[in-house]
Amino acid sequence: MKRAYIILCSLWVFLSANAQQYPPEWAKYTLGGYMYDVQSDSNDKNLSETDFKDYLLNIARTNLAKQVQVRVQDVANLDKQSVNGKTTITYSANTIFSTNVNLKLVETKTAYDLGTKVGYAIAYIDRDAARNYYQNELMLVHNKIENSIVLAGNFVEAGFKSKAKSQLESSLQQFALIDEPLLWMNIFGASQQILAEWSE
Repeated sequence: MKRAYIILCSLWVFLSANAQQYPPEWAKYTLGGYMYDVQSDSNDKNLSETDFKDYLLNIARTNLAKQVQVRVQDVANLDKQSVNGKTTITYSANTIFSTNVNLKLVETKTAYDLGTKVGYAIAYIDRDAARNYYQNELMLVHNKIENSIVLAGNFVEAGFKSKAKSQLESSLQQFALIDEPLLWMNIFGASQQILAEWSE
């Protein structure tokens, strides 16, 4: 009986300690809709509250960047094939894109307990917001291509064929800008249907 009591007390201490790893209102960021890293530590070096929270944030951001980098390496190579006028895109792990673009989507929160001198920091990316961001990027590229094609058509009708050719060459360069947003959408969990629609 005494042994069971000791085990129960140890379990309670363990669960209580784990529950204190971050403020309870941050629990939603640890669910499937986010990529995240949480840091907590005791301010044993007596740094200022601001400096200590910045220290924890730097670790959280670095660890989140590593997670993103691993995901990029897992998904990164774009393999485009065109059969009978229909383009398909598949992904495999060879090419590595920089994570710097992605890290502008990182949001952070900090907390500090003056009594215990324990600080908390979280860095996270909302997957839905990230997918929407890159879908908007794709829409901007799509609109530029459409506008270039319309403008080229107007130049042809007006008899300015060299200007039309130049405009079409410009629109062809825009197609290269589609690959990276598609990659990021895949990393943040866009459905295969959405990826297929954008790659056709």
